[in-house]
Amino acid sequence: MDRTPRLLLIGLGNIGRYIFPCCTAVLGDRIGKDLLCVKATPSGIGELQARFPFPIRTDGDCRRACFDLDPDVILVACRPHQVQPLVERDLLPYYDSCRKQGRPLPAIYSYAPAPEVTWFRRTLGDEVLAANIIPNMVDYTAGLSTASITHNMVTLDPEAVWPAERLELLKRFLAPQGLFLPCRVEESIPLMCAKVTSHRLYDICTALAAGFDQAGRSVHHNRVADCGRALLRSSFDSFGPDIWHCAADSLPADLRQFTADVLGAWYDGIVESTVAAGANRETCELFTRGMFDLHLLTVSLVDQAQLDQNTRDHTTPGGVQEHSCLDFADGPKQKLQDQAAAFASGRPQPQAAAEWRQIAASLNCRLIEFSTNIDKR
Repeated sequence: MDRTPRLLLIGLGNIGRYIFPCCTAVLGDRIGKDLLCVKATPSGIGELQARFPFPIRTDGDCRRACFDLDPDVILVACRPHQVQPLVERDLLPYYDSCRKQGRPLPAIYSYAPAPEVTWFRRTLGDEVLAANIIPNMVDYTAGLSTASITHNMVTLDPEAVWPAERLELLKRFLAPQGLFLPCRVEESIPLMCAKVTSHRLYDICTALAAGFDQAGRSVHHNRVADCGRALLRSSFDSFGPDIWHCAADSLPADLRQFTADVLGAWYDGIVESTVAAGANRETCELFTRGMFDLHLLTVSLVDQAQLDQNTRDHTTPGGVQEHSCLDFADGPKQKLQDQAAAFASGRPQPQAAAEWRQIAASLNCRLIEFSTNIDKR
């Protein structure tokens, strides 16, 4: 492409706002001219217009926006159940018009986990290029850039042939917020669920700290996570860059084994259940190691209020993150705190590793089942 691409952003919720640096990366100072956003209502428009240097339409008329802008890329950042009617009602007439006039068809970058990426080509026509993106979503922690240790999961339609320049644009667009991890269609949902189940490390570290404290061994969750991150990184021959120092001796020696058992079991349970659901093991392990490194780093650097805010920022009502949070809170969290207290009081927990591997696998399997057809919910 010999000019700056034109981008149409549909939706300005958490994801729409989050990908703003990606838009800036490819548009530069033309962002006010070559990016148009459409949201369904005028809610919060004053704050949004003050924050973002691009025009925002609040009429929800995505069809009109397509004809007004003639975008090269359409960024779909709305909820899964909204995608199908949006495409069929508003985008299909525009794509049909482009074909009749012999104009190039815009690529679609969809940030919803469903419908699967092949649906766009079946609905809009064989020439359509579509990518399903599960973004990293945490590019900074306590002012520290984390984009180099985690991945954007990208699923391309296996029947579509992406020209080199359009694939390069996609990679350049995503680069500010994470590494590019290509996924097969059947891996997309299981890996997304591995990502969300990994997020429960926030709750695991705080439950461990609470349990140790209950036994009279006051330890902050920052130190639990720092120790856990060091133990995790020492468990693999290959790991991503160490962007912040961590040390196993952040915890007293007698508390490390239980911490290592639980965190290692959580990792194993996620990987085993995700691979069983269809993910490639090497891809799954690479991705999950990055997610563990990210979440443990985050817990080691921020306070409880910020952890809670992070979780709220990544939670959609009725969505996958909310389901995972509720599932963990319904029994496992208190169970872990009680076991940590017992261990710190001198009572060994020989079955902990096997038990927490099973709990992680079970919760992740339930999340994968919940996520199936999430666009129909």
